[in-house]
Amino acid sequence: MEYGRNVSALCRYQKCLCALCGQSTKNCITVNVYEAEAGTITATPTPLCPDGTVNISVTGNETGTDYSQYIVIVDATGTIVQVTPGTTDMFTWPECGTFTAYSYNYVTALGMEPVVGDSFSAIQSDCNTTCCDLDMVPIVFADNVAPMITGLPPDITVSCFLNIPPMPELPYTDNCLPPGMLMGEQVDAYTNCDGGTITRTWTVTDLCGNSDTKTQVITLSPIPPALFIPFDDVTVACNMIPPASFLPELLYDNGLSGDCKIMGSIVPERVEDIANCMGTVTYTWTYEDICMRTIFDEQVYTIEPPLEANFVMPPADVTVACTAFPAADYLPPLNFTNGQTGVCEVIGTIIPTQAIDTVNCEGTVTFTWRGDDRCGRPLFHEQIWTIEPPADIMFLIVPPDTATITCAQIPTPDVLLHWFIVMVFLQEDVRSWALLFL
Repeated sequence: MEYGRNVSALCRYQKCLCALCGQSTKNCITVNVYEAEAGTITATPTPLCPDGTVNISVTGNETGTDYSQYIVIVDATGTIVQVTPGTTDMFTWPECGTFTAYSYNYVTALGMEPVVGDSFSAIQSDCNTTCCDLDMVPIVFADNVAPMITGLPPDITVSCFLNIPPMPELPYTDNCLPPGMLMGEQVDAYTNCDGGTITRTWTVTDLCGNSDTKTQVITLSPIPPALFIPFDDVTVACNMIPPASFLPELLYDNGLSGDCKIMGSIVPERVEDIANCMGTVTYTWTYEDICMRTIFDEQVYTIEPPLEANFVMPPADVTVACTAFPAADYLPPLNFTNGQTGVCEVIGTIIPTQAIDTVNCEGTVTFTWRGDDRCGRPLFHEQIWTIEPPADIMFLIVPPDTATITCAQIPTPDVLLHWFIVMVFLQEDVRSWALLFL
């Protein structure tokens, strides 16, 4: 037996036999010997950016009709992700990753057709026993350069929420991504009146997870409260009481412009609390602004009372004879005035009371003027009449102490000796009595 060649290292064969069989010529059976050839596979460019396209080609592979030729792309886990028959292919991937491109050449009748999703290890194992051949080249989608955002606006402080600028789109560039515009995200931590912060963040991330972040902080100042010139408390004379029609307006302004401006005027509420010619007039200005803050001011007018009144020519105490004893209906009025005019004038008249205090024809008569002026202040005056008693009682004919007479001069009972006694005294009015003693 003789073999045409050493086939131990070739693909397996069905039968190979050649014998002389005692004859001068050989009798041979043709044996088909297969030798798969994957050739050389190349991939360009690599490494490359995600979403880039790598061109794959195979040269020098077995092209016989009994052979099949595929380009198989396998990921890092050994899973087939793309299968293309032939010797040319293109491959792209949206993320960073490492792949292997295989030139897979095998005898069609004996080999295993690759299928996307299958593990490539089965083909690798089969090529150890079956007539097939592999060649490989790595493909790397990589990007280690972060994108860059430009045109970031600076941090700013604004005095009114209406002055917050709109968020701009910012441009970015990347070695793997085409240039573009990026809208940021905004986090609000403010109220229109109390202020706060606005944080704007722009982030761009490439296909390999490299990123660039830019941040702008806008500080919103609180809307300042309105300022005003307060009214001072005042003390005024009685003739300077402000009339009910006097309602001075309070002007206020926070110094801003636009919709954050707080400006205006307030008409006050007037409360009068005057009694007995004195008291207060209070003005109160109250207003709630757009930020629910209260503008408040108060002014108090303190009203001084008029001058105190005095009696006009008040009578002094007198001493009078009993004959001048005042009658019971004698009540002389007494005028009073404070000497002012207009609203501060205080005038009036008081009728006195009469009090008699006499005993045994002598004593006093007291006139008392007591009352209040229109401001409720007391007025008082007192006059005392001192009453002199009547003259002492005396005999009109003073009889002799003793007399020496003759018996003829002895008075008879019917002889009358007239003695006159006069006594005058005061009671409620003047009366005179003459006592005749016989």
